[in-house]
Amino acid sequence: MARPKSWILGLSALVAASAVLSATTVVRADCGGPAKGPVVFDEVRGTTFTGTVAEIRSPGEGVTVAWDVEEVYAGGPLPATLEFRSPDCDTTLFDPGVRYLFSTSDLPGEPDTGDSAAWLLEDGDQVSLWAFGGGRDPRDYPEAFEAISTLEEALDAVAPGHGPGLPPTDTAITGSASPPSTTLPVLAVVFTLSALLLLYGRRRVRPERLTGRPRSRTS
Repeated sequence: MARPKSWILGLSALVAASAVLSATTVVRADCGGPAKGPVVFDEVRGTTFTGTVAEIRSPGEGVTVAWDVEEVYAGGPLPATLEFRSPDCDTTLFDPGVRYLFSTSDLPGEPDTGDSAAWLLEDGDQVSLWAFGGGRDPRDYPEAFEAISTLEEALDAVAPGHGPGLPPTDTAITGSASPPSTTLPVLAVVFTLSALLLLYGRRRVRPERLTGRPRSRTS
């Protein structure tokens, strides 16, 4: 029995590996050289939020990233479901189902690795710099980016002066309960006090004031 040629086996293995890769991620186009990270934090400031990547789609040119937004720290308000297109070159690639802190100066727009930064959200408040895939390496970023290890440090860097994270707009509208109204309890107290004062006043009125005649006195 003739053994298959080695190049045929190699081609079959390559096709199989490509099929597995295409089913799990999107490969960024070769744009002539390694992607470069942002130079300073100012270049990634603008819109900052935490969320889970729901889906990565590549319908044609560029890549569409769909997010389930959790908390917004800058650039809001944002919807609970956020999508943006990232260009073919320097695409911001993520792993679906994973939580990140993402910050960019290009929303609305087409965020890329030159105007965006992301940190993987780990246990507790720990984070690690995300390289966006496609052959990127965290060492492509300045040391200040890589040195960040907690969510608070990352927020201080990309959203200075931030307050507590705010929920996305549609969550805030449909999911938040209105504070209990104090109008009805206050009115009830006022009416009750008024009735008590009126009753007390009637008991204190002298009989002649009610009949218009003075009371007879007995000697």
